[in-house]
Amino acid sequence: MIQMIRSKELGTVKAIQADNGQNQGSPLNQWRLKRALAGGGSLPDVGIYCLNATRYLTGEEPIAISAQIFSTPGDPRFKEVEESVTLPRSSNAEVNTCRPQL
Repeated sequence: MIQMIRSKELGTVKAIQADNGQNQGSPLNQWRLKRALAGGGSLPDVGIYCLNATRYLTGEEPIAISAQIFSTPGDPRFKEVEESVTLPRSSNAEVNTCRPQL
């Protein structure tokens, strides 16, 4: 698959969408939801896998990254870290969406 993508055997990459979600369970004992222990939220925890998969498949490094974060209002699990991050464009592909979610 990697060779097919990099050689453009199937044409130029127009879009890549990578999603990674995890059910974190109870907020009372989940280290990922505590900023001091986790160091961040969904992007550094699970989102890096989406971003690295895109880099690996295309053989390209990001040219620009922007992000939007979201947390469900009133959800106590996401008091310290964000629930999800969307990276609308993170490589040379026209559209590259990465949506990690805790």
